[in-house]
Parts: sequence; structure tokens; C-alpha cells
Amino acid sequence: MLSDPTGSKADSPIPPQRAVNAIEAHVDEETIVTADSGNNRFWLLNFLQTPDTGTYFGSGGVGAMGWSVPAAVCASLLTDRPVVGVTGDGGFAMTMTSLETAVEHRTSPVIVVLNDRSLGMVRQMQSADSRIEGVEFRDTDFVTVVEGLGANATRVETERALHEAIGDALEAASPTVIDARIDRDEEMEATLQSSFYADVGGLHE
Repeated sequence: MLSDPTGSKADSPIPPQRAVNAIEAHVDEETIVTADSGNNRFWLLNFLQTPDTGTYFGSGGVGAMGWSVPAAVCASLLTDRPVVGVTGDGGFAMTMTSLETAVEHRTSPVIVVLNDRSLGMVRQMQSADSRIEGVEFRDTDFVTVVEGLGANATRVETERALHEAIGDALEAASPTVIDARIDRDEEMEATLQSSFYADVGGLHE
């Protein structure tokens, strides 16, 4: 675990560590959490404490971006347990249409998008003399897109608003997407670690 669980002092945009705190506050022994690939997963690995085994699921070293949303939909279809899917904006954009399945079958997973308007892991790991094209995104209005798919959606910019939105979403009868605007300047590469990635020589997806 990291020594600083709070991140920057600013309240908005949300420090990723405090976004995970807000998620954790709603996770109990029955809650299933699905994690995507990218730095959103490393924030979860370092800061999320699930209270029971068999409740946290990710794609592991495969690094399958976009995995979390359809996985959350499947979990909500196959169980009667609360489900929280966590993803970045890049992964969410790849598979957000799977929410139509949740709408059609009247299940209600909660999707939290840790949105830094980029492929955050790649953006932070590239060097000044080795820029990578295609990592910066326009500010997509995910609320409008998700509502067009028939699901609920909201945008939040503070930890308190995120906490309240997750609580409301877990009580909803339809799937809900929470577009959580996180601090894109909170450094990931130099501080986030996992035992697996340390063994293979760094952060890889």
C-alpha cells in the first residue's frame, strides 16, 4: 500500500486515491468489483480493500482494455449481488454499448469511470522525447451517450459527490454510469506497484 492515501489537497478534480476511497465505502462482502486495465486498475490494487475473497475480478496480466464493463454486466446477470465496475474513459469507450444488455435484461450494475480524458497509463509513462500518438481524448459527454443507451448517468467532480452518486446508483433499478473526473496529474508510474508487475520488471499491461 502507498504511504499517501489522500493524493493532492484539491477536492476537484478528484484525486484518484480518494475516488477509490469513495468506492470502497460502498463495498461489502456481497459486492462484486470488476476492474479494467490501465492506471485505474493500479489505483484499485493499491488502495481498494475488499472485505472478502472472490469479490474482486480483473483481466490480470492479459491487459484487456474494456473488460470491466461487460464483466460487470455479466456479473449482474448471473448473480443477485451488487456489482460495481471500475474503468477508465479509454476502456469504457471501447465496450460501453454492453450496457444495452443490462438495460434489456433489467439489471443494474454500477459503472464508475475514472476519467482523465486520456489513456492515462500510457500518457504518464511516455517520455518527453518519445511521444505516443493517440493517448489524448476529446471531452466526450458520456452522460448523454449513456442516457441514449437507456441507462442512468451522472458526472461528478468531488469525492463527496462520487460517494453520494454510488449510493444512489446501488439503489437504482437500472444500470448507472458515474463519470468521475479525476486528477490527471496525480503521478501513477513512480508510485503504484503490484507484486506481479515488480516480478516482471515494471508496469505492463
